[in-house]
Amino acid sequence: MRVRQNQYLAWIDTASLLVFVHPPEESIFAESVRYQVSPNTSTSIITQRNAYSRLSGKYGTCIKDKEEVGSYYYSGNYTTAGCFRGCYQDAVYEECGCMDPRYAMPEEMSACNMSVWNCVKGITDERGDASNWKDCKCPSPCSESQFDSAFAKSSFPSYYFGCDPLKADPLKYKYCMGNFTDSLFVSVYIPKLTRKVFAEVPAMSLTSFLSNVGGIAGLFIGFSVVTIFDFSFLFIWIGWVLCKKEEQKDK
Repeated sequence: MRVRQNQYLAWIDTASLLVFVHPPEESIFAESVRYQVSPNTSTSIITQRNAYSRLSGKYGTCIKDKEEVGSYYYSGNYTTAGCFRGCYQDAVYEECGCMDPRYAMPEEMSACNMSVWNCVKGITDERGDASNWKDCKCPSPCSESQFDSAFAKSSFPSYYFGCDPLKADPLKYKYCMGNFTDSLFVSVYIPKLTRKVFAEVPAMSLTSFLSNVGGIAGLFIGFSVVTIFDFSFLFIWIGWVLCKKEEQKDK
């Protein structure tokens, strides 16, 4: 790929591309995990996908669909980060009458301009990040995927063999070298087609629970009945012995 540094603004110090490794059904954000790929380099990313499954209902709280939360303006599957940005946009709209153009918003909403930027900026300065707001409830999704990746970088190309014949013409040689130094190479490898699945499962199913309760109840009930009969027999036998002794003394 070409970086095309000649199209960068004059005050940009670093030329690079940002590579995000993420599930295609989820949106990415500026704060998402990313890899910075600079020109004149070859970058290799080795990644492995992990799946996470959580239980809802009586086992915990998680979100199966983004419609379950109050405000979610991003496309794709539900993510906790997208939910926090929805809370932030609602707070901006409530205070400033518009929404922050840096994040997703409904089509009918107007974006805040520079005239109200102090109002927009003041929300984060006063309340902090939306993840710490008590009135912003954003549970984890019931099902999500994440990528564990390794990153390696080397020079690309290692030798500019295509420009050697142009050394006699400084202008052409500079143009040729510029094309090489403005290019980069990115490779993404998935070494295994299998993936790890971290799933929450009930420690005991309803059938196992009822079976255990019935077994324990049967054990205690059986133990109690046997004990009652044993002690009743013992008391009757002791009373019978005492009565016999009294009869012998009277004789």
